[in-house]
Amino acid sequence: MDRTGTVHDSIKLSFNVGDIAVTREGLILLLDWANNSVKSVSKDGEFKTLVTSETYPCGICCLTNGNFVVVFADTKQVIEYDDKGEEKRVFDKSLFKRPWFVAENKVNKHLYVCDKSHYSQQTSPGRVLALDAHGELQYTYSGQSSSEFVPMGMCSDSTGNVLITDYKKHRIHLLDKDGRFLQYVLCREHGVVDPYALVVDAHGFTWVCTGNKKQVMVFKYSMSTMG
Repeated sequence: MDRTGTVHDSIKLSFNVGDIAVTREGLILLLDWANNSVKSVSKDGEFKTLVTSETYPCGICCLTNGNFVVVFADTKQVIEYDDKGEEKRVFDKSLFKRPWFVAENKVNKHLYVCDKSHYSQQTSPGRVLALDAHGELQYTYSGQSSSEFVPMGMCSDSTGNVLITDYKKHRIHLLDKDGRFLQYVLCREHGVVDPYALVVDAHGFTWVCTGNKKQVMVFKYSMSTMG
């Protein structure tokens, strides 16, 4: 789908998708919650199971080194796999309560983990943990006020700034690459309601998926014009 909403291609699925990521080779990785697995889809529509587990995977992201990371909330696990689905590294599980989503900063290679305090992903307050390439905790971000911070989706832009959806407050937090809060770049006044997931594309456009209206919204944010 392009920014005008025109659908250029589609793939029929026989399972519900929990999360999605794209490798540097163009393979689509899908989380199959019902079967506790990670599946790849080639450009020709060929499916292949890469990972199976005892519990369902919650979030996935592809790394710049060609590997991918999957998070498992029930077992507090964050695991890195190679492109064939072989386990390469297990991050220190003592860092996490219920890890739900994961993203990589392509500039400084930090790994961001959305960590929830209890089971419900859409109502549970949480925090975002930033880990370096060695898995060491660099900082924790827990929002900007005493009200509950409900992070969901995370991504970075071309400068290394980090965008985080705040589901309950209907806004997007913008941090610099070192975790310092800069501003809110999108909020309810811009039509953003229940922001669930987001990504910044190669042209600098921010795509936001909303849970309430079940929409995909596309924005071009500017720090000089949006507060």
